[in-house]
Amino acid sequence: MAVFQGVILGILLLFLKQNGKSSFFLGLFLITYSLEFIPSLVFSIWDNIPQYYSYLPLYFYFLNLPFLYIYCRKLIDKISNKTILYLIIPGIIEFIFILTIFFGFKSENQFISQNNNKLFDTYQLIAIIYSIIIAIYTRNLIINYRKKAANFYSRINGKILRWLINLVSFLIIYDIILILFIGLSYYSDTEYTFITHILSIINVFFIYWVALSGYKQSYQPMIILTQKDDELEINQDDNNSIIFSQIVEYFKEAKPYTNPDLNIQLLAQKINISYKKISSSIKESTNENFNTFVNKYRVEEVKLMLSSEKYKDYSIEAIGYEAGFNSKACFYTAFKKFTEKTPTSYRKDINT
Repeated sequence: MAVFQGVILGILLLFLKQNGKSSFFLGLFLITYSLEFIPSLVFSIWDNIPQYYSYLPLYFYFLNLPFLYIYCRKLIDKISNKTILYLIIPGIIEFIFILTIFFGFKSENQFISQNNNKLFDTYQLIAIIYSIIIAIYTRNLIINYRKKAANFYSRINGKILRWLINLVSFLIIYDIILILFIGLSYYSDTEYTFITHILSIINVFFIYWVALSGYKQSYQPMIILTQKDDELEINQDDNNSIIFSQIVEYFKEAKPYTNPDLNIQLLAQKINISYKKISSSIKESTNENFNTFVNKYRVEEVKLMLSSEKYKDYSIEAIGYEAGFNSKACFYTAFKKFTEKTPTSYRKDINT
């Protein structure tokens, strides 16, 4: 069941047009991931099926994780066609290798027939280790982007990519379980069918979750964090404390944090200071990233508004939007972080 659902949902993702067609590669990931279950599905449905069907050329260990990596790269950065080709070549070699085993076994080639299990077990082990390496590399890519996003944007609810971190972490754990499963099968003749059934059930939910998360992500355009500094007329000898004082003064006077789309480059243009220097001065002076720094000001603005008679008829959510938050979830999370209270309880406390 998971196989057909995964293939259908993957095909749907192929045709999403948002985000520079990055969902195309998420669709390919979902399709190749799902197709790998067909050989085991065939053996669970039909009895007395020829053994060579277990080597159907539908294994894509060297393709599905690279497809996921390409999806992530296209979502948050640029990736050249040359790099994509380099990532896909091992998958092409893998397909030819499995095809050779399949037809060699089917044609009763003596060498392949005698060594197919050893060849296939070695291939699976190498392939899974390769998948884990690509998964770890992909996870590090997303983590580094999250750090950059927190230091560039004043709101990161659509850019945080937590679901991708969870996805890659699941795949790493899943591949480790597969290695253990292969090890158990190698040293024991016991058939661990109950493990297979559990993994199949987990994969049904996993496939739906990936498809739904990818569909939602495609509606949240990502701004690439590779802009060069503008050629601004600034004093190169300015130290971070002086720059930080300028930032604080500007925040007090202009309240730029009330703009929900504020980012560090917009601030750099307003105060005529390199965004790298702004980031450095905020980090050195407060040990905070740009996102945390701005949200702290927004929370303080909310506290003032909650205490003001002018806003007594405003709903709490409306006040949050006035202060620069763009969603209720982000507003409540930030407010609780800095005050250890919800906005509702804070309002009740100041009114009693």
